[in-house]
Amino acid sequence: MKRTVFVLAILLMISLVWSCSKDDTGSSDKRLTTHTWKCVGIGNTSNSDIAVILPSDEHCYMLSFTENGDFQGTSSTNELFGKYWINGNNIGISLLGQTEVCEIDNGDEYLTTLENIEHFEIVDNQLRLYYDSGQKYLLYTEYTLEPTPCVHKRGI
Repeated sequence: MKRTVFVLAILLMISLVWSCSKDDTGSSDKRLTTHTWKCVGIGNTSNSDIAVILPSDEHCYMLSFTENGDFQGTSSTNELFGKYWINGNNIGISLLGQTEVCEIDNGDEYLTTLENIEHFEIVDNQLRLYYDSGQKYLLYTEYTLEPTPCVHKRGI
C-alpha cells in the first residue's frame, strides 16, 4: 500500500512539473512571442515568388504574439487583436476585433488570410505563416517597434 501511494505521489509531482513548464500556447518556438513581426510579402511555395504586400508603410501589417495566446497587430488601416493556439508548428488564429476603417490595397486579403493560417516556421529571423494547404504564406521579418495604427495621407 505504501509503495502504491509513493508511486502515485511521484507521478503526480512529475505531471505537475510537466504542466507548469509547458508554454500556454504549446509553442515549439519561443521566437514567435519574443518579436514583433512585419509582413513584407505573400509567398508561393510552388514557384518561390514573393509579392510585395501593399501598402508597404512602416506600421502596416504588424503582428505581436504573447505567451498567453493573445495577439495584436495592424492591417492596412486598422488595429486588430485576437487569440491564437499552437500545437507543434501548427497554428490557428482567431481575429476577435478590429477598428473599422475601410481596408486598402491588400488589407482585406490579409485579414481573410490570417484566419486561414495552418502552420508556421521561423527560419533566418523570418516568420512564415502558411495557408492554402501550405501552398502560400505570409512572409514576416523581425521588427523593433511596437505596432501602431497605419496612417495613410491622401492628397487633397
